[in-house]
Amino acid sequence: MTIAINLTDVVLIMFVAFAFVVDVLVAVVIHVVLVVDAVVPKSGSNKSNKQKNRKNLEKRSGNEENEVGVDDDRKTEEIDEKEKYEQIDQGFRILTSEIMGRYLVADKDFRAGEMILDEEAIVVGPCQGSKPVCLVCYRALYSKDKFSDTIPATVPCKKCGWPLCGVESCIRARNDPNDHSNECKAFEAARKDATFSQDPLIQYSLYEAIVPLRVLLYKKHSAKRWQEICRMESHDEIRKNRPIIWNTNQDKAVNVIRDTWGLKEDFSEEEIHRVCGVLEVNAFEIGRNGSSLRGLFGPFTYLMAHDCVPNTSHVDVLQPINKNKLRKYSDEDTGTIRVQVRASSAISKGEAFYLSYAYTMQGTMARRKHLYESKFFKCACRRCSDPTELGTYMSALKCPLCEKDGVIGRVLSTNPLDEDAEWKCDKCGKYVALSSTVSSVIERVNEEAEKLPSDDVEACENFLQRYRNVLCPSHYLCIGVKHTLSQVYGKIDGYTINELPTSLLERKRELCQELIKIFDIIEPGKSRLRGITLYELHAPLMTMIMRDLGEGRIHPKRDKKELKQRLLEVCKYLEESREILVCEPSTSSEYATAIAAGEGRMDNRVYLKIKP
Repeated sequence: MTIAINLTDVVLIMFVAFAFVVDVLVAVVIHVVLVVDAVVPKSGSNKSNKQKNRKNLEKRSGNEENEVGVDDDRKTEEIDEKEKYEQIDQGFRILTSEIMGRYLVADKDFRAGEMILDEEAIVVGPCQGSKPVCLVCYRALYSKDKFSDTIPATVPCKKCGWPLCGVESCIRARNDPNDHSNECKAFEAARKDATFSQDPLIQYSLYEAIVPLRVLLYKKHSAKRWQEICRMESHDEIRKNRPIIWNTNQDKAVNVIRDTWGLKEDFSEEEIHRVCGVLEVNAFEIGRNGSSLRGLFGPFTYLMAHDCVPNTSHVDVLQPINKNKLRKYSDEDTGTIRVQVRASSAISKGEAFYLSYAYTMQGTMARRKHLYESKFFKCACRRCSDPTELGTYMSALKCPLCEKDGVIGRVLSTNPLDEDAEWKCDKCGKYVALSSTVSSVIERVNEEAEKLPSDDVEACENFLQRYRNVLCPSHYLCIGVKHTLSQVYGKIDGYTINELPTSLLERKRELCQELIKIFDIIEPGKSRLRGITLYELHAPLMTMIMRDLGEGRIHPKRDKKELKQRLLEVCKYLEESREILVCEPSTSSEYATAIAAGEGRMDNRVYLKIKP
């Protein structure tokens, strides 16, 4: 007999209250939540789960209700772009379809690590929610009471009065064309006191209108770039039905550009809204001088299709100004930001180029929610369509019924493409939970995970221990914490690599190996995640070798074969890490890791007397 019980909310409150007390109590509370859910009468039926294959080309859709994932019999035709673009012979073609729009397909075989695109940014500037930054070099700006030896003074632009930084190199760079040049002329031409009646250092929201304005100004200053922007998707009709998004853009972009900055005669509300949509759909998040920025790249980068298992990787790099080849600023000054896209795994001729618009280390519900809310489409890629997420089980919960019997049962969505589909154990089939309850539980656990200090080893380990009976070991919330642990073991006070006992060296090794298995599925090939984790993996292995030598457990002559084999394993990890991370920007921590990996590899080869 099925009994309806409406205690879910009560139990969830209990779950939060007890989450920090005892591991057993936490497990019991969450299991009770799901068991209560399991006996609630179900209403409605599940939507059919259409099977998708890897050849599906997932990208943004013009219809909000459409899932982006096209069956094999989709109609695709090649379009001739040679008249529009001069560099179409870069090894790819542009295809189009009714659902997909335009997307890039390889016109030759690409090997892993090979460059596909190297494009200059069409526009770069502060991201949404940005705090004050210099509009030339993007260093953070502060009010006068916070200036110090390490925090540069803020000085007004001599022409328009907008606050910029006081770093000497940035001041010199302003003599050259830069990102601030066009808007500076617009502000100066307006000649209205209202333009700066609000202080950007106090009214942070003014920065949200900078990038839309920079895009709009191309209408006057660069017909070629304006045409590129006009070809980009904006999803205006979808966005109009999202009041929060539409009204926010009206308040923070449209009203600021037209009223506050006095450019009502230059740009219509419709134009500004469309530009906001272009940015939301196509912009990349990039970093510069410690600030988060957004940039549009073209004419080809924005055409790359989405997949939750990408076959490309990309980095943003700075090309320093080199005016008339007479002077060149350092990497820490202003310059042109470019995006470089490489094949992370081998790509065959005829295969589409994929990047991921979502964070690959999240589970399906989180990824699809992000894509729907920020990119306006529902992903139906192979990973999203598979309840097991390609065998990684990154969204799986543990079945409490099976656990009582000593069996490992995984609670999975019966249809990941339907957010309302019920969840069921893949072993016993008896344990069923509502999607809403699973979402609530994951949301509460995620809140706790986000509050974990990244340098607190004990807190991270306790989190994993606390939810060991609730989350499968490869659940994305566990993987995120394990990723943190893999990097802090060996690097923070009390846990430096030479302080770690053998048990923790083994722990770091196990963490790295577990992560690499996951990364090889969700980001296969030469991914940044793999490169960093390979470097982390070499540390405990090398430390254990040196300890075994120092403490006499292995002897250089007696155990020469074993020693050589272990050192070669370390060399292999270091070499691959170097090959992956050397493509990162020269000022990044990843590039520094690549240099360290190369040096470590050479040291080992010298020790082994092996020629590099």
